Amino acid sequence: MELLILFSLAFLAGLVDAVGGGGGLIQLPALLVCYPTAPLPLLFGTNKFASAQLFLSETARERFGALYALKASRSLSESVGLGTFAPATAELKA
Repeated sequence: MELLILFSLAFLAGLVDAVGGGGGLIQLPALLVCYPTAPLPLLFGTNKFASAQLFLSETARERFGALYALKASRSLSESVGLGTFAPATAELKA
């Protein structure tokens, strides 16, 4: 049930982010409420991953068209995932 809530709030956050920005103000509190015992760096990294993925995919779609954005989404997710996972993991180990 909590995943359904998180998916719907992430969708809403994406809509808000696409219109005017600030989708993290919806998604981050939802993550904090659903996972209160999770380490904060992990939740911040999860939120940053979603916002960076949205930004990169929208940039690719606007610049190169929808077909390119679909093809590039895998490499974009891998690079964004690495860029958000590594600092969160380093923070958890510190």
